[in-house]
Amino acid sequence: MTEVQMMNSSRNVVGPWRYERLEGVGHWMQLEAPDAVSRLLIDFLPA
Repeated sequence: MTEVQMMNSSRNVVGPWRYERLEGVGHWMQLEAPDAVSRLLIDFLPA
């Protein structure tokens, strides 16, 4: 998906969502940048 398509994903999502871009990270972001992904998830998910 293009960045514009990702940013327009709100039309297809029910519930809260947020678009985040991790610079220098490829398709397997959870393997390439696990700390950044974990930090974003912890910040997004309710406690």
